[in-house]
Amino acid sequence: MRFCSLIFSTNPWLCQDTMVYNFAFICRTKGGRLLKKTLDSVIEAIHKAWKTVDRGGTVLIFAPTEPGIDIALPLFDIWHDGIKITTSYAGSPLDIIETIELIRSKVITVKDMITHRFPLARAREGFSLVEKAQDSIKIIRAANEGYPRNRIPLPSPGVGGVCLRKDPYIFLHSTLGKKFEPRIIAAARSVNELMVDEIFEKIEEFGRTYHRTARRMKVFILGFAFKGVPETSDTRDSVTLDLVAKLLKRKSKLFGFDPVVNPEEIEKASVRSASVEDGFRGADCVAIMNNHPLFSSLDIYPLLESMNKPAFFFDGWGIYEKEAIEKVPNIIYGRIGSP
Repeated sequence: MRFCSLIFSTNPWLCQDTMVYNFAFICRTKGGRLLKKTLDSVIEAIHKAWKTVDRGGTVLIFAPTEPGIDIALPLFDIWHDGIKITTSYAGSPLDIIETIELIRSKVITVKDMITHRFPLARAREGFSLVEKAQDSIKIIRAANEGYPRNRIPLPSPGVGGVCLRKDPYIFLHSTLGKKFEPRIIAAARSVNELMVDEIFEKIEEFGRTYHRTARRMKVFILGFAFKGVPETSDTRDSVTLDLVAKLLKRKSKLFGFDPVVNPEEIEKASVRSASVEDGFRGADCVAIMNNHPLFSSLDIYPLLESMNKPAFFFDGWGIYEKEAIEKVPNIIYGRIGSP
């Protein structure tokens, strides 16, 4: 089994000062089937995960034990089998109590926020719906429309730049030993750092699907600066360079363009500098990695037609609509937050 998830869930039925907990062990078989088993303790769930996860698989710990509890790890098995351990944010019991009270008192009305309802017998269908994402980007855009507050950010390839990458960790370190745990900030950094892996996997999946070996693939990357708005030529800690490093290990043929970054700077990253037209021409994959305004004004259809089809167009910032791009035959559209 390639993936195991340990979910720590809170029973909403409260008895005076006692909160009842249960633990679910969820894993996906090689055939794609989801299995779920409720266990008596998080320790039992963790031990079960080590025995069940396949070689090269990942154990996701969705929530921790109580502070001060240590659990022995089968270090040799983890090392020998290449098992990855990662974490994800989950609401604490106090968070959930507060949430339930906000809903009960109707301070927050959730009824209108529910778009789909599934009985337990259709749980697998619910999991599949969440995995496919589908219209999640459109929902975020709709939430931003005509509402006077900070805009909800859209998914992107991740936050880069010297300051934005280190400052959260400086802040997290400053809270050590204090009665404050900024878990949202820690979770945000964790998610950001996973984005490059997500993009790389999308490119790899395209290659596997259409039988393109990495050595045969021409990949054209637009946007090397760590941000596009406001424009800058600064490539330090750019997410693009993280993606380039992964693709270079796969021996892909890399071409790059940035409206502001000096071509010599791109060449230093072992990427061949190219014009937009030359980069698109014959490319198996094109990836837009920052949101420079120039990328939204490309004469996109002739450029897509010039690619080596079937071709993969990764739109890291959702600049173009999926339906519009896929009007060009044999162009596969992808982005963060969509299949």
